[in-house]
Amino acid sequence: MIKTEPTYKSKRTFSWTTDKIIVKDTEKYGMGVFAKEKIKKNEKIAMFGGYVMTRKEEEEAPSDLYDNAMQIDDNLVMGT
Repeated sequence: MIKTEPTYKSKRTFSWTTDKIIVKDTEKYGMGVFAKEKIKKNEKIAMFGGYVMTRKEEEEAPSDLYDNAMQIDDNLVMGT
């Protein structure tokens, strides 16, 4: 069940990336993810956490959440 009140106000976000990667500017396509060392097949390199909200809640969210939101379902996004 989706709550009608925005839930991002009181929750903390959690994300993780392995030390085997680096995020940097590509100078041509914006930010990119690059391997610093060999990564094995099926090895996890990142886990993202954030505020799950509806598309309507996203529109009303603070700009730092709105700008970084990624769609995770038809009507749900996760702002980081």
